[in-house]
Amino acid sequence: MDGVVTRTWPTLDLMRSFEITGLIFERFESLLLVIWIMQIFATFTITYYAAALGLAQLFKKNIKPFIYGLIPIIYIIAMFPKNINDLFKLGDRIGNVAIFLFGVLPLILLSISRLKGEKHETKSS
Repeated sequence: MDGVVTRTWPTLDLMRSFEITGLIFERFESLLLVIWIMQIFATFTITYYAAALGLAQLFKKNIKPFIYGLIPIIYIIAMFPKNINDLFKLGDRIGNVAIFLFGVLPLILLSISRLKGEKHETKSS
């Protein structure tokens, strides 16, 4: 159990430990990595397109400049982490910001809009 806690990717280590000779795949972790990379690529492309489309709709412009303009920004952000520990810290920060942006902030904005709606109804009647 202690070995699993100290490993960065314990699933890959587990896949490396299994070896069945005579099968088509003798190294199962390569198959797992291919599937994992395809999943990451699909998630990235959808998110990248959504970000470019959102910015284009926000500024009421064409999407092409935003598609090309996001490339250097993504590259700069990707170059910040210097090692795997920095990468995990960046992932934790992004997760904490996402909890605030998509969990806490909508509740605050909803309560503000409800309060303004009640004040507006009392003034008009």
